[in-house]
Amino acid sequence: MRRARLLQIMANSASYYLDYNLESSDSAATEVRVRAREVELRILAAVDHAFRSIEGPLSAPKRGAANRAEAVQQLLVTVDRLVFRLHMIINANPQLQQPDDKPASDQVVRDFFKESAELWDAVVSADSDYRRPIGPSTAHHLMESFNRLLPFNPEHVLKLAWRLITGRTLGYQFDQMAIGEFVGFAEKILADHRALLREEVNAVRFAEILDVFVSAGWPQATQIVLRMDAAVR
Repeated sequence: MRRARLLQIMANSASYYLDYNLESSDSAATEVRVRAREVELRILAAVDHAFRSIEGPLSAPKRGAANRAEAVQQLLVTVDRLVFRLHMIINANPQLQQPDDKPASDQVVRDFFKESAELWDAVVSADSDYRRPIGPSTAHHLMESFNRLLPFNPEHVLKLAWRLITGRTLGYQFDQMAIGEFVGFAEKILADHRALLREEVNAVRFAEILDVFVSAGWPQATQIVLRMDAAVR
């Protein structure tokens, strides 16, 4: 549990350097951001190691149920705080901005997403055989972020959303906000990036996201299935 809290503190501290002098081409500022991302990637790897240990067959005798639950909560919060910082950097929800804040321009967001692509991948376990648990609020901040990032690299963002929604989001798919955010995401793909779905891998990923929401009982998802069928013909 102590280790989980330490990871949370480290992740929170490093996250404030992810966008350090983001609009500057200064090499020193770039290096600061590189180091912040490297720290966050190591923290995510440590979080995964901790989750594996907690979930492993030999974990139960080593800790009580209360300590185990507290450690899980701390690890979930560690990822949540990192995700929320990314969410704020790209201004994924303008309603959360303070009046004096200067929102990042589309070009700045595009550049940030490009340079931090490996970090976004790691957050959703994009290239890992281990699917890290992600809390519902964290998942929602990610979906809001993906809606913001979609125009800048639709194929990559679709992959991120697919890894998130088909992963371990602890019931996020049953939340009204979840289906609302996904409907917006799906409508943007069908309206602006339909050509993506003519590639089999992208169509399969989109269909698997849909299946999660259809299985959760949302009629809106069933309606999108029909629109997708028309789009890929």
